[in-house]
Amino acid sequence: MASFQESDDAAAWTDVTDLVSAATGGMGVDELLEAPSFSLYDSMSACELMDPKMDALGDEPPQPSLEDRLARGDVPVDAAPRAARCVLDRLLALEVAWLGGASLHETVLGCAFARDA
Repeated sequence: MASFQESDDAAAWTDVTDLVSAATGGMGVDELLEAPSFSLYDSMSACELMDPKMDALGDEPPQPSLEDRLARGDVPVDAAPRAARCVLDRLLALEVAWLGGASLHETVLGCAFARDA
């Protein structure tokens, strides 16, 4: 891990403490002060999966495998054509959401049939 080293060039840094304090003084609850390059979506996507401090699902017990769920009869194997179309339509929508930048864990891996593939 890199350590912080002070620079002799004082012009490279600008103290914005007073500016930020003044800006936050007039803010209400649930407001956010951000730089133009900041993206809340990108910052949330950067959260590490399975880190209990950052991932809401990090302390949940592991999900049963598809094999275990099939053995218990939790997942239907023989689906009627209409039900199969609904499952495929939903899976396609989940894949499109994933390709659009949504979390893999919340999209494609939400399908029991895709989890152990």
